[in-house]
Amino acid sequence: MSSATDASGFENPEPVEWQQIDQLVLSLILSFLTEDAMSIVVGLPFSHAVWSMLETTFSHRSKSCELRIKDDLQHMKKNSCSVVEFF
Repeated sequence: MSSATDASGFENPEPVEWQQIDQLVLSLILSFLTEDAMSIVVGLPFSHAVWSMLETTFSHRSKSCELRIKDDLQHMKKNSCSVVEFF
């Protein structure tokens, strides 16, 4: 197993070894995706490209869901106290 050092001093595997590792990571990521998520990343060649596309596609949904839940919690009342006051 040979490797090379890049300009920043990090050790990088040879291109063939890197491609093999990347394909393993890509397979692992793809094995957990739903059909909807799979349709978004089909054809992307590298694990980084798939991960970046998933992040771009779904991160705004997560943030909007988080904000909606926080808003819902702020409006919930229990014994005239806001639920948020308990946290």
